[in-house]
Amino acid sequence: FAPTGVNSADGRARIPLQPSVSGRFLRLKWDAGWQARQDDRTQPDIRLRGIELRSDANQPLSARIARVGVFFPNARAVEPFRFSIVLRQGANTVRVQAEQPTRIDDPVDQRTDAVDFTVTLLSELEPDAADGATPVQLSDGARLLVTIPPNAADETMRGLRILRGESDEINPATYRGHRLIRPESNPVLTYRFEGQFQTTFSAEASASVPGQPPSLAVDGRFDFPSTWISSLVPLPVRWRVDLEREVALGEIVVHPFRADGLSYGPQQATVLVSRDNETFDAVVDVEGFSDGTTTIPIEGAPTARWVELEMTESKRPNDIRINEIEFFDAAGSRILAETTRLNIAFRSPIRLTLLVLNDDLARMGVASDTDLGVFFWNAQAREWQWTQSRGERTDDGILFRLDVNLLSPLAVFEMTPQPEPSERLFARWSFNPFSPNGDGIADTTRLMIQVRDDDEAGDLPEVTVELYDYRGMLVRTLADNAPIPSKTLTIEWDGVDRNGHHAPVGPYIYQVTLHRSGEQRRIAAYNGLIVLAR
Repeated sequence: FAPTGVNSADGRARIPLQPSVSGRFLRLKWDAGWQARQDDRTQPDIRLRGIELRSDANQPLSARIARVGVFFPNARAVEPFRFSIVLRQGANTVRVQAEQPTRIDDPVDQRTDAVDFTVTLLSELEPDAADGATPVQLSDGARLLVTIPPNAADETMRGLRILRGESDEINPATYRGHRLIRPESNPVLTYRFEGQFQTTFSAEASASVPGQPPSLAVDGRFDFPSTWISSLVPLPVRWRVDLEREVALGEIVVHPFRADGLSYGPQQATVLVSRDNETFDAVVDVEGFSDGTTTIPIEGAPTARWVELEMTESKRPNDIRINEIEFFDAAGSRILAETTRLNIAFRSPIRLTLLVLNDDLARMGVASDTDLGVFFWNAQAREWQWTQSRGERTDDGILFRLDVNLLSPLAVFEMTPQPEPSERLFARWSFNPFSPNGDGIADTTRLMIQVRDDDEAGDLPEVTVELYDYRGMLVRTLADNAPIPSKTLTIEWDGVDRNGHHAPVGPYIYQVTLHRSGEQRRIAAYNGLIVLAR
């Protein structure tokens, strides 16, 4: 019988087994719970975050759980459940199998269904590491696939989380009144992304070259100027790093500086660890370092946050130079100093493949023939921006293929019906291409807009002119509900974007829309390309 964790400091329920036992199968049966389900006050709401097995020495066991099963005694009930599966580095095959118990005299033989799928675990996102021609593909396993070509990600990028959100998580004030989003509609599907980028561990040393902080030795770079130098001081030299969190330390890898065939690494050293930065315990003595990279295994994988390397002898007299020191946990994964970014830029376009399922449409009450659009949140402009991508109808839903250079919160909205280009609206640039380079020739260009004779009753027409880049991101709004009392309007563009910066060379999409004053309904639209040169 297992106690609850209510009275423990961390909320965990600890079940001591006295004496300790060995076995292969573990079965847990929930007899009672503290909380009741909201839809059925007679049923307990029990949620398990995880199970941890420990050895006689109270150390976590690294045993791999091969199979997990849940038994539902009431076959008519539908109970949601979720498992977090521990994966090994590389390709993993996961099988999900459902079985329904049957009686011996039951004529139905097939009561089992199963599906197998492959999951590849990457401890670090390194598109260029394995094969320079092979892109990395990341998926949420259901609707979204992100394909990152080689060299597209920043060299410090180590991971990317794809997180699906709920429609009610987005503030309606951010999209209500958007010209391209159907009024009073809600997002059909939402995602956000978290990029993990390697930063620098905080380190200190008893000696270093002036102007060469020792923290430069722990930033993931293996060459100058990321080299720590002892500054020719008497030994021993102590070097200490803060790993920022407690980890089960498995091994340390020392990369020495080498020049003209000579190694400037340590010859003898002691590794010490601490959890409080006050009391340090020696865990291993290294009597001889190789001239190249040296791997130091840490027996027992002690829990540590601070690691100290006390170097008592060097390869060169009183001269130690280290390009990098790497840390690995008990499972062999690198221990990195990381920061999280919600807006992730790439050097070249990446591909997003997004499937909006028919079930998503039904859940939000959206007709299957509704025109949908994919929008990205621009934090600087504080608005949702359309990617100008059209979905492809499939048997399963609507499929989008997007090429983007920036990942930010994503949402799929119902689009406002767009009018077809009308003969009642005409636009032409004075220079196309134009070159705002200050030479006095075509430094600016003017868009002349003409409205044909209009017999419709109502107020004077108003026009909006917007410029988009090839990704569909809004570059600048040249006119916002500008009146056209004489049926003609001229607007100038000097090649500057909405933030006051010079727009990059290339083609831009201009969109001219016409509507009545005080009305959202569009009565005409016109679009085309304007090219900016230098």
